[in-house]
Amino acid sequence: MRKGFMKCIKDVTAVRKSWGELPLKFALSMVLGVVVCEMAAGALLAGVELQTQLLILRLVELIVIGLLINYFKMGDNLGLGRPDAEGVRVFAVLAAVTLVLFVILLLVFWLLDYALLAHLAAPPWLAGLAGLLLMVLLAPVVEELLFRGLIFRLLRRSFGMLLSVLLSAGCFALMHGQPELPQIFGGIVFALAYEWSRNLWVAVALHASANAAALLFVLF
Repeated sequence: MRKGFMKCIKDVTAVRKSWGELPLKFALSMVLGVVVCEMAAGALLAGVELQTQLLILRLVELIVIGLLINYFKMGDNLGLGRPDAEGVRVFAVLAAVTLVLFVILLLVFWLLDYALLAHLAAPPWLAGLAGLLLMVLLAPVVEELLFRGLIFRLLRRSFGMLLSVLLSAGCFALMHGQPELPQIFGGIVFALAYEWSRNLWVAVALHASANAAALLFVLF
């Protein structure tokens, strides 16, 4: 299995596309758009239930980012096309490894000290269909566009692959407010998947599956 995994990675590394230039104007517009959305949400949705706030915020952010991607014609640059055969192979291998290791990490945390995972059950936005939509659909797409499509790509312009992966994973973990091994591990895996496949949908799919695993762990 190890030989097959390494062969898969080498094959993809050999045929993967080179990174295109990420225009600074697009990056700044994307950051500004997200900041404006966050500020507007805080002002306009102050009296709204938290779950509804987050749902509206992520949906608006996704629309704004989508409009910017379309305006700057950045779809191909970010790797938002259909994954090729090699990209699908990488996704299949990494999805299996990620799921197993992620569940093991959660189980270890639970066995050592349940309090380490207690915050996962606390947020009210995890409940119901809206929580599922947020965690498994909207959050993975928006966060992958920001942390892999933008932050990782900007770091990748100036630093090597390894340092860019680690730094972007650190930013991703800090964004969650209480960074722990699952977030750091996830950030590393999502960035590696994007680096090797050059397709952002592969990272989105892995992120969504990891979130679904965490949600199921909390619920059951």
